[in-house]
Amino acid sequence: MRFKYSIIIPVKNEGQDIINCIESFLTANYLHHNCEIILVDDSDYKEQEKLKLYLKKNKLKDISHFGDLELGVSGSRNHGAKVAKGEYLIFINADNIAPNNFFNLLNKDLENENVDCLSLNNFITNNNNKYAQYLNLFFKKKFFENEYFLRFKEKSFISWTEGFTVKKEKFIESGGFPHLETNKFKAGEDLILGFNLIESKAKGSLSSSA
Repeated sequence: MRFKYSIIIPVKNEGQDIINCIESFLTANYLHHNCEIILVDDSDYKEQEKLKLYLKKNKLKDISHFGDLELGVSGSRNHGAKVAKGEYLIFINADNIAPNNFFNLLNKDLENENVDCLSLNNFITNNNNKYAQYLNLFFKKKFFENEYFLRFKEKSFISWTEGFTVKKEKFIESGGFPHLETNKFKAGEDLILGFNLIESKAKGSLSSSA
């Protein structure tokens, strides 16, 4: 593999959010950590041109932009995984903000755990969006209180959160995210991926650092 990490971000008319997301990984020094960023863009023409202009103007290295595929979120993630050159895939949403020590925490967990996939426990948030802050706190609370999610940990597996990290070979073996040709998959694709990873004998863990 050319890279250790491939960050995959589906994009659809995200405006300033996707710029903030990319810049947070710049601040986290993604290039120093042997990482590429893959943007799969279903935005309209105007928004795609804005993003491409930003990438060109800032001469950002190891960032790939794929547009006009109209694959939906799951299909975009699968396409990103297909073209990724990293050993590990990291799935990020366009409104997420990575902390400065993102890669330090990730490296620490992967060094300490013999795992195929890792849940980062929602330490990636959109700090500029009140609704995103609410959802982050709500789902953290639900996660730690709900025995359903904790059962994954007891089985040495994972629960889905933003920043889910998985070895590319295991992701491909599991079949990736379920994808409908109509792009109408509204929710639950992450849970189905989790079950498919269990079936493929993937071993995972919750981040101890997040």
